[in-house]
Amino acid sequence: MRWEFTRGDELVRSVRAVDTATHPDYQGQGIFTRLTLHGIDELREEGCSFVFNTPNEQSRPGYLKMGWRVVGQPHVFFRPRSATAALKMLRSRTPAERWSSPSNLGAPAAEILSDARGLQALLDSLPRVASLRTRHTAKTLEWRYGSELLSYRIVTGAAGIEDGIAVVRVRQRGDAREAALCEVIAPNDDARARKALVKAVTNQVDADYVLRLGTNRDGLLPLPKQGPILTWRGVTETEMPALDDWMLTLGDIELF
Repeated sequence: MRWEFTRGDELVRSVRAVDTATHPDYQGQGIFTRLTLHGIDELREEGCSFVFNTPNEQSRPGYLKMGWRVVGQPHVFFRPRSATAALKMLRSRTPAERWSSPSNLGAPAAEILSDARGLQALLDSLPRVASLRTRHTAKTLEWRYGSELLSYRIVTGAAGIEDGIAVVRVRQRGDAREAALCEVIAPNDDARARKALVKAVTNQVDADYVLRLGTNRDGLLPLPKQGPILTWRGVTETEMPALDDWMLTLGDIELF
């Protein structure tokens, strides 16, 4: 999946590797490896900088054999609704349900994202940063979160989209109801505005806990060593960015 980051004034073209399966009758014959390495050769000709993904324990060894390297575990933060909810979260060590759960939080994402002009103005207010940050436009956010099938919800700031947005997906994970905080976009990336959005989500969401991945806590609690393992494969770039040089969100790496 083609992906674009910004890094300062630079546009970085990359690829996010997604799940691939080989038919059982043809496994162990090197088909996936040959196709992957051939694909990397083609990406190099196109000027792609690197490939990134978060493979699971089963598939990671194969990627590492093909030259992928481990970047590290992005930071995870959370906020349980109560002590009982925290226990439910800790006991629910199972994959989340494939489909979102019904929620009345905020408004349907498609409704908010239909304001393309307001959304683009919000995105244009973000300051440039030296770290790798996904290059979003109003169009890419609508593509990423606007599908009614996935039922993303959006909470806006007090004055509407101009005060920022928080994108949330509610799903069942074992016995616990999880609210994944996929994006928090505040005007000028103002810390106070970000915290207000996160607080609005934690106060209003009908879930046992809120979970977020990123570099800013914004009032949430750290959850050490629980993030997915980020891996990287250079294509035209040879120096792997350190973990602190990535500004990934949960929306950047979750399966959808």
